[in-house]
Amino acid sequence: MPFMFMNTKHDIMYMTPETYIISQKLDPVITKLTIPLNPPLSTFPSDVLKYMNANANPKQAVKLMKRSKYFLQEKCQYTFLGRYLTLHSDCLENYYREYKLNELPNNLGFCHKLCVEDGSLLPQLMSKTVACELEYLILKALRIPFDGFKFLISSGKVKRLELYNSCVINENDEIVTYEDLIDLIPSLRNLELKYNPTRKFSPKFLEKICDSNLEDFNIIELTEDFDFEEFVNSLKKKPKFNIHLYFLESVNCEMVHPYIDIFLAAGLTDIYPPYTHGCFPRYGHSPDLNFRCHDSSVGRALE
Repeated sequence: MPFMFMNTKHDIMYMTPETYIISQKLDPVITKLTIPLNPPLSTFPSDVLKYMNANANPKQAVKLMKRSKYFLQEKCQYTFLGRYLTLHSDCLENYYREYKLNELPNNLGFCHKLCVEDGSLLPQLMSKTVACELEYLILKALRIPFDGFKFLISSGKVKRLELYNSCVINENDEIVTYEDLIDLIPSLRNLELKYNPTRKFSPKFLEKICDSNLEDFNIIELTEDFDFEEFVNSLKKKPKFNIHLYFLESVNCEMVHPYIDIFLAAGLTDIYPPYTHGCFPRYGHSPDLNFRCHDSSVGRALE
């Protein structure tokens, strides 16, 4: 039986431009899908499988579809809100409009990117969501409950995480360490942190970074107490690693100069020194100095 996804004139009229583009891309794929007429071979009786397929609620239907193509539904089981969403204290927003959560159905689906500005509505969002396929997660809320964080990364597809003033809090009201967060997201490739002087990077965290699949690491709003040399030395086990360090403009960055001098004198190296951003008058009038080595040779210093 063919799997039909119909876009009527009424549907198209009320589609956002983003949803329409996605629909146009999906239609050729979906029309080739078929739903088997009979249940697949299984230790379960066929009538049990038929009952599961016919009576699954939206969240259960999505899980079943991931298990077997037999459970493909003729009708989409969730309300898709978009690929770029922001959760505020009073609404869920995409590029086109704001939604009050209590006005939305209990079968929400979203993917790609979510920014959590305020975590107060996160439990309600979780209760209404049947499909969460995030790849890009931005956390700005001061407190993120641990179960909420696990929900947001549950797809196993999160590749980029940005943590600003956020702390993930477990059931004992304790802050979950950076290293424990890294362990939960093996798919992570890009990490951005806002530097918190009261929450130093532990040696264990830096070891986790070296052993992880991370490719890019950005740290913003660095203050004078940041131990640049210790940080860089701790990451030498991961030589081909993109690091961007953003110092506050008020910071005296003289501590970075001796390190840059060593690499300029060496000429060749197998280590990628970090990009450093801030005020570096010794190397010219440009406010940003981006120094790095590429392919075992010293790169250009200024950008």
